[in-house]
Amino acid sequence: MPGMQQHTLDLTGPSSHTFELEPGVGNVYIGPHPQARDVPQLKVTPEQVLNWRAFAERDVRGAYPWPRWIYYDGNDIGFADWSQRRAIEKLTWSPQAPVSLDASKAQIGTLCVRLDQHEVTLELPAALDLAVEGNAARLQVRSVNCGHDVDLCFSTCDGRGVHYYPELSGVRSLTVYAGGDPVAGDVIAQYTSVETLLVSGALAQVDALSALTELRSLTIRDNYLLSQLPSLDTWPHLTDLLVVGAAKSDGTRLRKQAKGIPELKARVTRLS
Repeated sequence: MPGMQQHTLDLTGPSSHTFELEPGVGNVYIGPHPQARDVPQLKVTPEQVLNWRAFAERDVRGAYPWPRWIYYDGNDIGFADWSQRRAIEKLTWSPQAPVSLDASKAQIGTLCVRLDQHEVTLELPAALDLAVEGNAARLQVRSVNCGHDVDLCFSTCDGRGVHYYPELSGVRSLTVYAGGDPVAGDVIAQYTSVETLLVSGALAQVDALSALTELRSLTIRDNYLLSQLPSLDTWPHLTDLLVVGAAKSDGTRLRKQAKGIPELKARVTRLS
């Protein structure tokens, strides 16, 4: 392809990896083949120790340091120390064995942890966007400030994908993507400090959300189980409401309630 540039990287040893990079591409896939979800540009076994500093030694011209986004299937946790010297914008990590990671000093904008069959212990920095995919109960979390400055996101296809972490009881922003079975509203409701909540997909036990007394912004997408959603005046601080995809009867009820709350900016669309 025109414009492709070839680079050599000392990732696992001197000149261990040669790869081609298309100009403008800011991501890299690192992992085994063919087990990786995506064919990796840089093939390594899960157990190999990586020289993460090798990335900083490469002259990959662009407006941002390369790579900006890293997808890594493996067990080496050296990326946390490396990020103290050169921040990582986003890291999607799929550990292939039980592992404990101290990321308390890491500079990672968004850390996505994909959990399959292995237990992971994670110590978080003060501020981070944390995304959890898979069986969230396999993750043990430690946080220095109860997660006040942690934005938490769950992506799940079954009920195991949403979990309450007491160490993150102070989380103010929570996002849930439910791609299959309904997620449990009573689990979400345990995050009582949440001010911003986005739920995309089926949500059961929606009445439990009444416990979120600090709620200021609520977004619900593609949920047709809202008949038990608490009245909007349940949340005294609620100023923003977005509902996209709901039963017509529920949407009509919510629109009527919203008209009675002058300070609430509400949009309810795509009813059926």
